[in-house]
Amino acid sequence: MKIMPAYSYNTICKKPVSFGSTDSYYTTETGKEIGNNTWLFRDDINWYNLAELEISHFQHKDKVNIIQFAASDGSEGYTQIMSLLENSKRKDVSKFFPIQSFDINEFIINKAQSGKISLGEKDIQHLLNNSINISKYFERMPFSFNLSGRELEALKNNPYKIIGIRNKFKVSDILTSRISFKQGDMFKILPRIKDNSNTIILCRNILGYFYEEPNIIKNFVETLSKVMKQGSLFVIGKLDADLLKIEKLLGDKSFLQINKNVFLKVK
Repeated sequence: MKIMPAYSYNTICKKPVSFGSTDSYYTTETGKEIGNNTWLFRDDINWYNLAELEISHFQHKDKVNIIQFAASDGSEGYTQIMSLLENSKRKDVSKFFPIQSFDINEFIINKAQSGKISLGEKDIQHLLNNSINISKYFERMPFSFNLSGRELEALKNNPYKIIGIRNKFKVSDILTSRISFKQGDMFKILPRIKDNSNTIILCRNILGYFYEEPNIIKNFVETLSKVMKQGSLFVIGKLDADLLKIEKLLGDKSFLQINKNVFLKVK
């Protein structure tokens, strides 16, 4: 069954808006705009609850494969890693890594592979709200411009103060060693996944862009149902839930919603 959309992508970035760590867009040959806007601990899911669920649900599995589509700049992959590492019982979670993270956009994958990330106020606030020790995972990089006296004083009082819209940070090896970023088309990758009831697919806030093409969504879910075995998990985002009737499509294909935006393959 062919489920790949009948168009290819380019990586023209446009329409900057004030989101989190990245806000670039690319366009398809048909003019469809796909956004890379994302941020750390994106709040359409409770990441710590998800981590606890993953740890408990797969406790008897020796290896768990996390596959992420729409990797963007790595923000959500890093969020998944931090939420697993910072689990409340401090259980060993090495079997969940490395995460295999794909994005069709070569520009954004190169950015993720660089080990650097641009963080905004929203990212910093979400890290603080989730009790993350920022210095453990991110190191501020030198500014490419001279700071004013007032900006220097602000940084002295708050070392993670964002000057301007976003500032560059180096991502710790703790994170980069636990994720592999690769360029790839999720419509081509999905049918090749080998699941042994030990897979988590993060496909968050990307399917919603195809809301005007219901056959693409339907075919994707059908392939997903064939690939994923009983006990594996599929995770979507707010965009997908809001724009698609995907809960029903997933339900018809033996996926049970067990948490906000989290679905369990039941047979």
